Formats: sequence, C-alpha cells, structure tokens
Amino acid sequence: MGTLVARLVDPATSLAQRDKLLAMLLGKAVAAPVNIERVEQTAGGHEMAEALRGGRTLIGIVEGSKLKIAVRYPESRNAEVESFTRGLFIKVHGKVAGWDPLFERLIVESD
Repeated sequence: MGTLVARLVDPATSLAQRDKLLAMLLGKAVAAPVNIERVEQTAGGHEMAEALRGGRTLIGIVEGSKLKIAVRYPESRNAEVESFTRGLFIKVHGKVAGWDPLFERLIVESD
C-alpha cells in the first residue's frame, strides 16, 4: 500500500490516475504512526457514518513521509481525541475512506 500512497501524493500523478489509485485503496486497513498537527471538529455530509458526524478529526503527517492524513474518530471517542496535543506521535488504525483534494490528504475512518 505504501507505493500506492506515494503515487497518490506525487504531483506528477494525473487526476485520472489519482482516482484509480484511490479506488484501489478505499476500504483498506491502515495502521501508521502519525505526528499530530491538530484536532478539529469533524466536517462532512450525508456520506459519512452517523457515529462520525459529531466526532473529531485528527490532522497530521504520517511519520517518515510527507503524507498528510485526516483521521476521523467517532463521537464516543471525543474526550480521548481532544486530549491529543500538537507534536504527539500516536499509532492510528482505521480504513481508507477517501482523499481530500483541497488539502491533499488521505482520509481515514478510525476503528
């Protein structure tokens, strides 16, 4: 999966190629150490699972890479996620849910 992600973030990858790569990654399990930049309220629409709508999203960078990541957590874990601080490294677990083209980051939904 690392090679697919590397190609996904490569500026030379066309939009059509990016869509194909993302299709191969959707639903795949991920576990990665992430350097936390911030935690914010989860934003999203009807395509998101109900449990995630009131939750929090961790924004960070996968350790040892330039890959930006947004990890959505369910509302039931808000207290835990809100305790995360900038610069902390944590191992995140979840499934690939998409790609945010505006911020060029992988979207993962936490277990």
